[in-house]
Amino acid sequence: MALGAATVVDLFFFHQRGRAMGVFTVTMVNGGHLAPIIGGLLGQYSGWRWIFKFAAILDGIMLLIIFFCLPETLYIRHQRTRNPTEDHQTATIGRGDYLSRLRLWSSHPELKLKASYFVLPSIKMAKYPSVIFPALYFASQYGFASILPAVTVASIFEEFFGWDTLQIGLGYGAALTIGGCLGELAAGMVLDYIVKRERRLLGGRDPAPEVRLKAIWTGEILVPAGLLIYGFTLAYHVHWFASLFGMGLACFGIQIITTTCYTYSIDCYRAEGNEVSQLYNFLRQEIGMTFAFYTIPFAERIGYQWVFVFFTVMGSVLAFIPVVVIIVKGKEIREKMGTPRDVNVFDSMMKEMKGGRDEGAIPPEKM
Repeated sequence: MALGAATVVDLFFFHQRGRAMGVFTVTMVNGGHLAPIIGGLLGQYSGWRWIFKFAAILDGIMLLIIFFCLPETLYIRHQRTRNPTEDHQTATIGRGDYLSRLRLWSSHPELKLKASYFVLPSIKMAKYPSVIFPALYFASQYGFASILPAVTVASIFEEFFGWDTLQIGLGYGAALTIGGCLGELAAGMVLDYIVKRERRLLGGRDPAPEVRLKAIWTGEILVPAGLLIYGFTLAYHVHWFASLFGMGLACFGIQIITTTCYTYSIDCYRAEGNEVSQLYNFLRQEIGMTFAFYTIPFAERIGYQWVFVFFTVMGSVLAFIPVVVIIVKGKEIREKMGTPRDVNVFDSMMKEMKGGRDEGAIPPEKM
């Protein structure tokens, strides 16, 4: 998952990354929502073991595609005297260039990877409020709106509505997929409108990244609304459509939050975009993995409606308070914190190459 965001940063200029990141996030989110539809069919007619067999087959196919077809996207532009006409020329990539980037070894022998480059850089970004607070908010809301239904829906819908494996997969998968796709469409339109409006007010200048956070209010309203609808309709045994509608509404909102938070944090620290995305994914996985252990027993003890009230307070109130501070004081905090140093893996390797000096190659994010 971190590879996808890193590749987007490598391949697209700043003014192109918003739409590209949106495509990446909607496929990342909805991949897990489409899986129950296929899994329900396989589980119903071929047995649950074939769900894992089919996943293993797809993983093998994707491994071969990545192994033979995915090129290295890192590009190093060394400092040199440039011809002014170069800026107006279009670069072309031939078949030989493409094939050369499929090699198993690095095409930049001067860059040597170390074990510390794989974990520490993303952890270092946790000290920056414009990264850690949106990441925690995103991770908690994503867990409540997307991961939580995934790990509990089978038990809940079998008990409350008597659904079989096929019905659960189709209903749950369709509700979240539709909500996620519509949410991404809305997120793109809202973000584009906000940025264009602010740019117009500033006379054509790019606004501060905090402007993007204005779009988060839509998701902040829809996610808790969907969670409460889901919890209360289960508790009072309302028709199954209401529960699925609540899940879909929450997923609609989480897609807006996902696109907004990802884009904001990466805009704040463009050179460290890879490390930011890794931290986002780490927090999302660590928070999401816990729900399966306690949600059902917790709900049976105090009631589904109060469990989802609790989740709403945790995600949409407590986790959102620091984000409000970032909306109001984010630019001031970023300026006080300064630019991250010795975090970006590329910069660290190039600095070691130059014997500790900061000058040299221009990072790919500056292209």
